[in-house]
Formats: sequence, structure tokens, C-alpha cells
Amino acid sequence: MYSVGSAATAEEAIAQTRELQPHVVVLDVNLGGEDGLALIPALQRAAPCEIVVLTSLADPHVAAHARHLGARTCLHKTAPAVELLASILAACRACDVALPTAPTNAGVALSHVNGSNNP
Repeated sequence: MYSVGSAATAEEAIAQTRELQPHVVVLDVNLGGEDGLALIPALQRAAPCEIVVLTSLADPHVAAHARHLGARTCLHKTAPAVELLASILAACRACDVALPTAPTNAGVALSHVNGSNNP
């Protein structure tokens, strides 16, 4: 698993999604002052991807609206990193991306570089 790009605006996000065809997009609710949730359908038209939404908003309606628009999940930005990684991995599995079997200590496995077993 690796990052293929990043975007600061809605326009950049759609262009990069169309060009890079990511399996998963991690989307902020507030994308440079624009409504990130409004982008979900456009991103999914640009590439057959799963959307994981991050938000600093505590309103449960935000998560429900994100899922209604097609997001796989919605996490608060204060959630532990392991929850974000688990959500991204679940999204990868949902789009039938072949993932290596993780060892018991998946956190360490994710930190290895190029298949090395050295931390």
C-alpha cells in the first residue's frame, strides 16, 4: 500500500483521481474551503475507488451523509491511526485489491520498507 498523490482543491482531487486511478481516496470533509462530501460521486465517476472520509466535525449527520453519498466509512480526525489504517485496508479489500497476508503485528509490517523485515 502506498500513496499515489495528494490534492488541495476539489479540482485537483478529481483530476488526480481520473489520472492516477487510486483504489482508495482518503477525503477531508473540508477540502480547501470546499465541501469534500460533494466530491464523493464525482471521484467515484473518475475512478472505481472506495472513499474513506476524515472529519474534525462531531456531528453524526456528517458520517451518515458521507455514507449516503457513497463513502465506505467516515472517521473523526482524532481516531487512532490504527483505525484509519484498518479503514483503508477494508476499503482495499472491498475493491478486490490483492493484499499480502499481514503478520500478527500488522503495525510493524506496515512500517517495513520494500519487504524488509528490519524495523
